[in-house]
Amino acid sequence: MAKATVLPAKAEGELAVPKKGSDLVAFALNPDQVLDIASDLANRLKKMIIDLKLYSNIKGKNYAHVEAWTTMGSMLGIVAMEEESKKLDPNTWETIVVLKRLSDGAVIGRASHVCSRSERSKKTWEEYAIKSMSATRATGKAFRLSYSWIMNLAGYEPCPKEEMDQVVDAEEAPFENGNTPKPTPPKPTVDDIPEPAQKDIYRDDNVCKIQLARIFKRADLWNQGAVALFAEWLQGKTFAVASDFIYLMKTHKLLASDMPVVVNEIKELEVAQIEEFIIGYKESKNA
Repeated sequence: MAKATVLPAKAEGELAVPKKGSDLVAFALNPDQVLDIASDLANRLKKMIIDLKLYSNIKGKNYAHVEAWTTMGSMLGIVAMEEESKKLDPNTWETIVVLKRLSDGAVIGRASHVCSRSERSKKTWEEYAIKSMSATRATGKAFRLSYSWIMNLAGYEPCPKEEMDQVVDAEEAPFENGNTPKPTPPKPTVDDIPEPAQKDIYRDDNVCKIQLARIFKRADLWNQGAVALFAEWLQGKTFAVASDFIYLMKTHKLLASDMPVVVNEIKELEVAQIEEFIIGYKESKNA
């Protein structure tokens, strides 16, 4: 067994903090010392990952590439070495990777992982690439099992990007094993929204807004600002009120250019007062 690292004594109350990342894999460290070293290492690691763009954003979360994980290993004085690689079937390779401490060669971690042409994004890969990816994934996993907390301190998800390939493939192709996928229904368009019934209540939602805009445009009374004001006034009332308003506007031969003035006035009126106002407006306009 390797000799434990003994930290130098300091003045009472002062923390003896080692400066090297390799001290994290030594002995005789208290929790404060571990966190101090790891935080410094994580800050340096984060800058390197950003500068070299060694991460990918997957569904809003950042995952560091395996090169970043092996760099972290170097900071810790640890290297990954391939221990065994074997072919499981014509399309699949599995690799076992060990983590060794550079100071004494001790094995301090181990992990295995696979890669296969059965994965959606790997169907056209050559065999050497499949084998190599299984080693890459095993390397990332070996570091993840012991040191994912440091990568998390650096601001990245505690899982290598390469391990996420299989998750993304599975989500993008959920119908495997010969099952027929259900067709995805098309998103509704404006034309798919039905005409409102006269008794329907106008509400402040997208469907009602589209329905109201449609009937004003069809009547050649479209004025965006005026219709927006009318919509505020119409809330809680039925579409029959809108139809009656349009009928009165057309009966008295008012135009879209009249809409801003008329709507600005009726927003203060009750429904029963609308006709009287429109008649008066028309007379004043013709005077």
